[in-house]
Amino acid sequence: MAYDATSGSPDEDQFVAAQLAWLFGPSAEAGPQVAIPSAWDGGDQVTIALQPSVGPSLVMLKESFFPGWTARLVTPKGSTSVDLLGTEMDFMLARLDSVPPGSNLVFTYGPTAFEETTWVVSLLTLAGLILWLVRPAFIRRGRDHVIGSTQQVVGNLFGGLARSLSPSGEDP
Repeated sequence: MAYDATSGSPDEDQFVAAQLAWLFGPSAEAGPQVAIPSAWDGGDQVTIALQPSVGPSLVMLKESFFPGWTARLVTPKGSTSVDLLGTEMDFMLARLDSVPPGSNLVFTYGPTAFEETTWVVSLLTLAGLILWLVRPAFIRRGRDHVIGSTQQVVGNLFGGLARSLSPSGEDP
């Protein structure tokens, strides 16, 4: 098992090992707990350089598990998605079947599809509210334009007819 020990303490190490003892159980093949450094790339990505392992490995990151966290095992031959498990006390757990030499585990935090959809819906709602608020001005301006255009067209069409029917030939 490996975990990010950059902000840990000996008491925390002992506590974490005791809390997860039920998960590992007594096993002759279980390797020792190893502290590995992590490197934060900005505020939304952390990269952990892993030690090679032929058997299963558990990597625990001390960070709150929220929707939006994803993990990828990046190896010299490519990368694969890794399922994350939320554990107790603000930890995330990634279970790896094996770790090839030169591998890194990259945790990335980003908005979920649901969050992005809610942003779009919010922006469309805001645009709809703005249009609804300025709607009376558009309607009034449109009505005035239609009435003015209609009067001009009617005047042009029927003005000549009215003059020709007038006994004096003047505008009625």
